[in-house]
Amino acid sequence: MPTYYGDIPDSLRTKRFLPLSFNMWPIIRDFGWNYSKNAMELVFDKYYYLARERLDEAIYTAKEIINGKINDPEKVFTFFFFPVVFGIRSDLQIGTTKLLYGDSTDSTFILINDFTGEIGTFFNCHMESGIPVDWFMIQKDDEILNRRHIKFGYKLKDIPNKYKTLRKSGQKIIDVLKDIRNERTPQWANSTYHVVLVWMSAACNLGIEISNYESIANIYDGITAPRIWGLPDAYFEYVPYPPFIQTLLISPRFNFTVILAGLSAGHNLYIQGLGDFWINWLKSDLPEIYESALINKLEKNGLVTPYQTLNCQIADLNSKEIWKTSKFEPSYPEGERIFSQSLGMSTDEVLHGVYLDINKDTPPDYKITKDDILSLGIGRSTKFIK
Repeated sequence: MPTYYGDIPDSLRTKRFLPLSFNMWPIIRDFGWNYSKNAMELVFDKYYYLARERLDEAIYTAKEIINGKINDPEKVFTFFFFPVVFGIRSDLQIGTTKLLYGDSTDSTFILINDFTGEIGTFFNCHMESGIPVDWFMIQKDDEILNRRHIKFGYKLKDIPNKYKTLRKSGQKIIDVLKDIRNERTPQWANSTYHVVLVWMSAACNLGIEISNYESIANIYDGITAPRIWGLPDAYFEYVPYPPFIQTLLISPRFNFTVILAGLSAGHNLYIQGLGDFWINWLKSDLPEIYESALINKLEKNGLVTPYQTLNCQIADLNSKEIWKTSKFEPSYPEGERIFSQSLGMSTDEVLHGVYLDINKDTPPDYKITKDDILSLGIGRSTKFIK
């Protein structure tokens, strides 16, 4: 029996945002709220390790690129320094980071528990001219989360519970984090500071998204939720907005996705490598999600192409009927989709990363095959095909 929107407890602060989670909503619908709640809590406990794996690989790959140890960096993907939710081509990582965040900046990714409102994992990266020069990560039980705001006395981990919006929470969180930065690295006391606040359900949604185009589009959906759909807050939030990102967010979804896909992937589609840790953990602890969200996508339904992502119709959240019937699934235009068997690979092989020579201009009736593969894998283990 399917789960409906009304079956989710009204006490959940992020309930209104779940229709924007294209991957999480089908899980809630098909497996029920109790199962989904348990799954999100499990991910919350493991997210530190997922983020650490991704950030480490991104940084080690960047070092080898700078030192000239990797050939053809234009075919090597890692996850973005900040945030680590979508893949970026290694030769574009430093330039894009500098363009988005500036010359000298601290950026902190903060994960918030939907059910308790508390901060769990967060990781900080200081970048000079787009190059990470210092970073650290905090787990949910770290003593640093008990640091208090010097004026209001709130513990760092509790700040999201004290304010109605992520923006106001972020402003107070930065006060605490700047104090920590000035103690650890006083030489960067005058550098800019940005935080990204992300609810666990949004992180879960992006954690099983394997299309770089879909990941970027979903980021736009979450940040612009108040402006476009009149929702009470953003699903995730930049505080403050880096100037270039703020300019991009004024654009339509199509433009935002195209520009960031260009800056991160040269407009091509990257089927994002999830990494051994994440794949094996999903298989072991959440096999239902591995089957429904990943295997079914690559073997039965097919992964959407850039054309389909860019021309996707999101459910009209201004319609009362949509909320009543819980018909939140996005509508994609007709066209060829991508299947693991068409690529001549197993699903597990695809989930380790595939860079394809298809982009926003690829016709919707073009059939994607193994001949379109440019490289396989992620980071330092990338294998070149063409």
